[in-house]
Amino acid sequence: MLKERRFYNRFNNRLLQTATHTYILPHPALRPYVAHYTFMAEHPQNPPPVLTLVPDASGCFVLMEGENRFFGRVYGAASRAVTVQNESAGRARFFVEFWPGGLAHFLSGQADLADRRLDFREVCPSLFFELCAAFEETEDYDGFVQKVDALLVRKVQTVPASALFGRMVGFIRQTGGTTRVQELSRHFCYSERHLSRVFYEQMGLGIKTFSRVVRLNALLRQMKEGTLCTAALAQEAGLFDSSHLVRELRALTGLTPGEFQAEGERIYQEPVKF
Repeated sequence: MLKERRFYNRFNNRLLQTATHTYILPHPALRPYVAHYTFMAEHPQNPPPVLTLVPDASGCFVLMEGENRFFGRVYGAASRAVTVQNESAGRARFFVEFWPGGLAHFLSGQADLADRRLDFREVCPSLFFELCAAFEETEDYDGFVQKVDALLVRKVQTVPASALFGRMVGFIRQTGGTTRVQELSRHFCYSERHLSRVFYEQMGLGIKTFSRVVRLNALLRQMKEGTLCTAALAQEAGLFDSSHLVRELRALTGLTPGEFQAEGERIYQEPVKF
């Protein structure tokens, strides 16, 4: 069974460890595209029936084992929170988590994938069955990760203007998501239309949408730390006032600041990408 597998860190590639999650570094050749692998262990007890996933403008592959077969999901780049049923309670899960834009190096048609959850077998049957076979051939997650690395290294696709896209993502993140498209155009010496097209083709989301996700993740981390009031948080995020912050948070997560603070373990925010 999937949940009986263990990760021993035999290859010294563990990135981060929590009570329920093990974050694993991919092969160096994959690191521009894949942020990490995640092994999510069976929840100790009384797992939350639903989980709210904070948007990370990325995509991921998810592999699980059902009663008699493997099944999986492909998540496109997310621009808003997703509430998911804990359909795999009692079973472990394995994730391939991409950087923003990284999924485009393995699957085409990012605009058709954005904000969607699809059956892995339908989206990419060959890769799905290769991953299932790799799992059956290995006895632990260390060996499985090595096979996943080898599979994905063979699958990497070249994406036009990927270098420009990467520089834009870096600039937007460096400025906390407060940069306007006009500023990007001046900074990179390309037209707004060209930059918007490059961004949309590789991520499936627009520049403005990605900037909102960057701001949201920064806001939520600061709210968890509890060191600033909402007015100060709004100012740092380039928002007009506390009311604007509340509207932005509700639009992207469906929660108010108070509800976010109270939800606790029912909210999952990516710890590595942002």
